[in-house]
Amino acid sequence: MRSSSRRAAGFLAAVCLLIGIGANAQQSEVMVGDVRFPSLRWGVRTAEIDMTSTSDYVKFIVAEIDMSFTGSYLHPQRRVRSSFILPPGEKMTANPSILVPGNYGRAQTMIRLYSVVDTLDEILPGQKIFEQPFTFVFHVPEALQQRMETRITLPPRVESHPYFDNEFSRLLLVMLAEGKSVAEIAALAECDSSFVESQVEIMVQENYLRRVEGRIELLVPVIGAAEAEAAREKAVALSDALAAIITKNLPRLAPVRDSLIKANRMSADSGAFFDPGTVLFKSYPTVGALALWWDLGTAFITRSAPLLIYDGSDLCNANIPTYMYVVEGGGWVNGHHFYAPEASVGSFEIGFGDTIPPVTCSPDFIRWKGSAGMVHYTLPESFTPTQLMVDTAVVRPAIEAITAGTDSLLANAYTELRDMAVDQFGHKRLDYGYRYWFWNLVATRTLDQLIEQGVVSRPANGQVRLTGMES
Repeated sequence: MRSSSRRAAGFLAAVCLLIGIGANAQQSEVMVGDVRFPSLRWGVRTAEIDMTSTSDYVKFIVAEIDMSFTGSYLHPQRRVRSSFILPPGEKMTANPSILVPGNYGRAQTMIRLYSVVDTLDEILPGQKIFEQPFTFVFHVPEALQQRMETRITLPPRVESHPYFDNEFSRLLLVMLAEGKSVAEIAALAECDSSFVESQVEIMVQENYLRRVEGRIELLVPVIGAAEAEAAREKAVALSDALAAIITKNLPRLAPVRDSLIKANRMSADSGAFFDPGTVLFKSYPTVGALALWWDLGTAFITRSAPLLIYDGSDLCNANIPTYMYVVEGGGWVNGHHFYAPEASVGSFEIGFGDTIPPVTCSPDFIRWKGSAGMVHYTLPESFTPTQLMVDTAVVRPAIEAITAGTDSLLANAYTELRDMAVDQFGHKRLDYGYRYWFWNLVATRTLDQLIEQGVVSRPANGQVRLTGMES
């Protein structure tokens, strides 16, 4: 079936599949009629809902529209609420907003209507007067089908943000890196140029792009599939070498720890929670969080500068232009470590895990971007981290013993990676973001090997949080 609405939508395949209607519509004194979608393309759109009041009083109506994608490798979800006043005894067509993310696949959409006393109050289940699901299918345009075979990955937490949790936002960065214009991208994606412009503007505001004399210039490294595979080979070699060195060095940990105990710099009690050196009794945070990331990761990525990936942002907004990257190739060419240090004057915290925890953010977190202490998030109970205290001055001798002999290894790896990125693939330099992506792959493979070989003992959920003093 091909309708004019479908042709206008471009890749909208199924206009609407009506499943049911709210049983309370009659009781609410609001009669709900047809629901229509004149044009359902990416961006902010509107529905048309016919409503008739049979009441002698004004009715305040809240429309809530959820859209969630399934069937693709990304599953963005959006919810929008709109409010309306329905005069007594009158008929009207409401136009609630729908936010359609730039994604392909099947989109399950649910429309709910509530009759409320005050549109600013919390909506209660008993106020629902209408509920109806719809299904839409957004097909991949022929011009992009080959591109969609390769998944595109962004840094941990960035790829969960609504700006980047959809396929088009990631394709956009890749196509801009290829030099394509907004008009060319819109034609390939069969979407409105205004939508492409709106996404570009978001990324300009996030400092991932900038406009220069009419051109759009990327400020982050985009790493194609061939380049990612070539870099992966270097990461494999480096991680194998690191795993061998750490395995050889780890027996040095106990003597260094004993000397620290003898010097009264740490407790001999492995369960002394508040002791600044207790972490050295636990191989997983010592090797994973401190040796591979706090020490070697900093040395490889930022050299002498602190490695503060989410500095100036938070785990929900995750605006990290300094460490941003875009990589084609999926999980095969990406690490899965989560490293989130936070620093203040004289103290720090390090969140670390060998898997990226699912973070549930407060609904209004984007509104509070950049407002310290205003963005709140929670972790599932199964991801609650093991809490430990640490003093970097105390543990440093032990970490140096574990990583001894790696300096030249890292220096050579950096030089080889830089030469490949610049000479073979045309990057201007080896950005922090590029190094961060590469190091996550290296650290992930290294720690996985050490755990598999029994050198390092992994805690139940692989999540730790270190709190202490920076020296």
